[in-house]
Amino acid sequence: MENNSTYNVIWIDDKYEEIDLLGNAEQDNIFITPYKYGKEGISAIQSNLDYWDGVIIDVKCFWASDDEVDRVDNFHKIKEELLILKGKRPIPFFVYSGQPDVLSDDSFKLSLNGRRLYKKHLDEEDLLRDIKKEANLLPEVQIRHKYLDIIDIPELNKELTEILMFVEHDEQNNPIVFPMIRFILNWLMDRLNEYGILSIKHTGANIGACSVFLAKKELSAYIPVHIQRSLHSCVEVCNNGSHWIDTAKGAVRQEVFNAVSEGLAPYLIRSTIFELLNILVWYNSLPQDELIKHTIKDVASSISLDSFFIEGPLLRDEKGILHCENCIVHPNLAKDKGIQINDLIRVIKSGNNERFGKEYYNKYAMEIERQ
Repeated sequence: MENNSTYNVIWIDDKYEEIDLLGNAEQDNIFITPYKYGKEGISAIQSNLDYWDGVIIDVKCFWASDDEVDRVDNFHKIKEELLILKGKRPIPFFVYSGQPDVLSDDSFKLSLNGRRLYKKHLDEEDLLRDIKKEANLLPEVQIRHKYLDIIDIPELNKELTEILMFVEHDEQNNPIVFPMIRFILNWLMDRLNEYGILSIKHTGANIGACSVFLAKKELSAYIPVHIQRSLHSCVEVCNNGSHWIDTAKGAVRQEVFNAVSEGLAPYLIRSTIFELLNILVWYNSLPQDELIKHTIKDVASSISLDSFFIEGPLLRDEKGILHCENCIVHPNLAKDKGIQINDLIRVIKSGNNERFGKEYYNKYAMEIERQ
C-alpha cells in the first residue's frame, strides 16, 4: 500500500474536542470528520456511502440532542444502522470509550462479538493502526489506493471504482463497461465547458464533436498530444461499444461491441480504462489561476466551429423534416445509409442552408454516418 494513501473516517462523540485524536490521525493520513450526534453521523454516511472507510463510535453518546441522556443504547442504535447499510457497503466500526463503568462491563464487551474496546487517552495509536488495517481489506479502498490517490476526484470515486473492478477481475469481453466510461466522459465534457477550454456546448449527443474540438492544434499548449489522442480514442471506442442498433428486431451490433464480446480485443477494456485515468490526471492538473484560465478561454473561443461534426439522433419535426440538431438531412441520404429515425448519426460534411426551413435549420447534410 502506498505511503500517501488516505482514509476518511467518521467519529461520533459528543466530547471529541477534549481529545487530540484529529491531529494525530491526520499525521497518519487518516482524515476524521467528527459529529456530536449519532443521527448526524449516520446521515453523513448515508449521503456518501462510498466515501467513508471507517466509523469510530463513543459508547456513551447522544443520538440527536443534548437533552437526551448519553447512554449505551445510542451506541447499539448506531451499530444497527451500520448493519442495515452493510448490505450496500460494509464499513468497519471501532468502539471507543473513556467511561470506567463501560470499560469494566464484561457483558457489554461480550456484545461486541470480538471487536476491541479502545480506551480513550491510552489506545489511540492502536486505534489508528487498526483503522488502516481493516480499511485496507475493503476492495473499494484497495482499488482507490492503487489507482485513484493521484486523481483525487471524490465525486467520481464510486463510478471509477466500479470501472476499475473490470481491470482487477481481468474482465476482457464485457462491453457493459463502455457506457460506464462514457458517463465519466460526459461529466468531464461538462466540467471542461465550465472551465472554458471547450467552447462547443456539450449536449451529451455531441461528445464526439467535443473530442474533435479538444484535439485542435490551437489547444496543444494546454492539452498534451497524448491526452488529445486519448480523448478521441475513448470517445470513439465508448460510442461504438455502448450500444447496438435494432434493425427489424435483429441486433446489428457495433464493431467494438462485437470485438470485445467475441474476445477479439482482449486488451481493449483495460487500455481504454487507463486512457481514461490519464485524461483525469491531466484534468486535475489544469491551471486554476484566473488569468491563465481567461487566456485559455480566449484561445478556445477563437477557434472556428464551422467545420465540426454535428452529432445526435436523426429526428423528424412536426413538418416532416428530417434533421440532426440544426442540420436538415435528406430522406434519400438517410435511406442510402440504412439509417432510421432515432438512430444516432454524425454529420461529416454539411453546407449552409439558404432555402427551406432556414429559420430553424441553418445547415444541410452532405455526408452522414451512423455513430
